[in-house]
Amino acid sequence: MKPLSLILCLLGSFAYLTSPCLAQIGEPDSPGTITGTGKATLKVRPERMRLSIDLSSRGSEIDKAVKALQDRIDAARIQIKALGAIEETLQNTPPKIDTQKSLQHEQMRAQLAESLGRAGRSDDETDVDTLIIVSSSMSAEWDLAGLSDQELLVKSFTIQKQVRDAKLAKDDDKSQLSPEEQELLEEAQMFGRYSSGSEDEDGPEFFFYSTVKKEDYESALKSAVSRAKKQASLLATSAGVELGGIQELRLGGEFDLGFEYSGGYGYGARSSLLKLQAFQAEQEVDRETPLAYGIEASELTISIEVTAGYNIKE
Repeated sequence: MKPLSLILCLLGSFAYLTSPCLAQIGEPDSPGTITGTGKATLKVRPERMRLSIDLSSRGSEIDKAVKALQDRIDAARIQIKALGAIEETLQNTPPKIDTQKSLQHEQMRAQLAESLGRAGRSDDETDVDTLIIVSSSMSAEWDLAGLSDQELLVKSFTIQKQVRDAKLAKDDDKSQLSPEEQELLEEAQMFGRYSSGSEDEDGPEFFFYSTVKKEDYESALKSAVSRAKKQASLLATSAGVELGGIQELRLGGEFDLGFEYSGGYGYGARSSLLKLQAFQAEQEVDRETPLAYGIEASELTISIEVTAGYNIKE
């Protein structure tokens, strides 16, 4: 097998473009090595828009909390499906105890008990029930294949706005709270006292992805390797030596995710990026070619960078 064919074969199994390449020949930076770097860019149009949203509910008893959560999930599925989501992509994770929100509630209980105690209430009056908070993550996808630039922007923006306006993640059910707890909760929410992020941190997050054709990916890899060799050859010529066989090869790169993007409807990109990375880790396993990702309704970009080291002929 030719060296380049071997290299491309090994490169096909990597999991993340942002990680060092698993295919490496020889020891990097060994004596008598000239290194060159080559870059190539792939651009693809989004094929899917993916929604990720966290739903939660609460109750004084676990069975009631789980039942309330399932009711919210069922209602959200109906609404999301009505907005044109691909039915088989509608999924939700098993319910779990939301430890962060439960801790926030415990802090609220402690503050409430302290406030009532200072007001001269009896121990019975300051005894606030513990609420059990359960949550589940829901995801869904919309088909965007074959749309023009204008159609892509209009469709994605419209769906995002409709989902956000539906307030699927907003928990307005205060039936499990005492009047004192309701008042304290409203005060805490007003001042962001128990929030670890923005007021919309549980809101829907969207990102886009698309498959990359194998032939396009291999072509980009070959181009990057060729440019790396050309750079190494120029360095060798400048140094008055002759380039030998390949000694090492590393692959890196990144997705143009749009880190400065503030969102199609006024929400930050940080949570979208975290959800995207989790989805990426799940999807990239055993793929011959990567998926392209982004959080903007536009062309998705993959930048490939190859570092190649060559022996110097004696």
